[in-house]
Amino acid sequence: MSGVAGRSGRKAFVPNPAQRNMVRKLTGWGIPQQHICRVVTNPQTAKPLDPKSLRKHFALEIGTGAGRGQCHGRPLDPRHDTRMAAPAWHRGHY
Repeated sequence: MSGVAGRSGRKAFVPNPAQRNMVRKLTGWGIPQQHICRVVTNPQTAKPLDPKSLRKHFALEIGTGAGRGQCHGRPLDPRHDTRMAAPAWHRGHY
């Protein structure tokens, strides 16, 4: 028991910032939610989340990650970071 009248069982799942960031990135890269569920675990049970819990607790990250993963209609490639590929004139080297 949790010690509160009317509440019993385990505490509700609360995502941490690292999990939120991971879900945002994986969604942006186009990874299906079924695969993301395998990566995000509940620390109380050490088991992966089910898809319903993922959508419930990470709705904002799924929405923003999907929007960030599109660039001119094409999915972004996670292996290519455009910040590192700036031309010389953009980096300040003349």
